[in-house]
Amino acid sequence: MKYLNKNYLVCIGSCLSQLANTILTDSNNPNNSLSGEAYFYRNRSLLNKLWYKFINLLFFWQENHCKLAYYNDLKFAYEYIHRDEENKDNISEC
Repeated sequence: MKYLNKNYLVCIGSCLSQLANTILTDSNNPNNSLSGEAYFYRNRSLLNKLWYKFINLLFFWQENHCKLAYYNDLKFAYEYIHRDEENKDNISEC
């Protein structure tokens, strides 16, 4: 079943995290996860540092959840940007 697929569940979690980031923060990029944004802004203020530590506590089984989320956000962005490189010869310019 599609709904029991681990990758599908990870995508749903990522989507919900992006939604939370968009609603709860003043982020300029709604494609970033809430945890990734917490990692990026962790040294900007005491409140940001506390938020970063709180999120990492929620995901206690991962060594540094926010850092992992930040690098996953970068990976997803890279893959999105380069998704058509294999087929670039087949793309006609307008």
